[in-house]
Amino acid sequence: MTTSRPHAPVLPAALGRGAAPSDFSIQRMAGRPFPQWCKPRGGFEFWEMGLFVFFLAIAGGASIFFFFLSSRDMKAAQAQATSLQRIDQTLDLIARDLEHAVTLSEPFAGAGKECFFRRGAQSGSLPPSLEEEGFVFSDNALIHVVREASGLPVSRPLGAVENPLVEGVQTGSFERLGPGLLRISLKIPVPTDPEASRVFTRTIFLRNL
Repeated sequence: MTTSRPHAPVLPAALGRGAAPSDFSIQRMAGRPFPQWCKPRGGFEFWEMGLFVFFLAIAGGASIFFFFLSSRDMKAAQAQATSLQRIDQTLDLIARDLEHAVTLSEPFAGAGKECFFRRGAQSGSLPPSLEEEGFVFSDNALIHVVREASGLPVSRPLGAVENPLVEGVQTGSFERLGPGLLRISLKIPVPTDPEASRVFTRTIFLRNL
């Protein structure tokens, strides 16, 4: 009586040419189940999905933070540039007024905190009015004033520019460099860096003196 032997699994041709099949390959061909630790995965686990969302939130939050930080720095730089440009324009306006003065009573010599002058008439002669205009450094600001016959200076706008003309002045002076030469200088802190400062100067040739 002959006993039947179980048929061995038929191996692919590639494995029958001397290649040693792995245990997993044999199990797959023999129809045996995979071990529990090496079963194929069907998708993300819940904790993996949570970890992915967590890192995604961190990356998104960092991007938003740096965006607002750069936006704030840009706005501060623009505000500083606007402020410095306004000071330059104001000093140019003051220099034009002083350039055409027909008298300059202060400073007579050296440096001081005040500058008083009289404008000329359209003909270039001295006007009959005794009123003097002036610029004064006071209370950390540069202001425009008018001094009447009483001698008391009264604050007034300089054209369309309201007082104070310049705020936050650390130091400022008007210096008479010669009979027909005047220098204005002032120092203000830099808005984005209070420990730093910037100096503005104008040297004015007094044409009518």
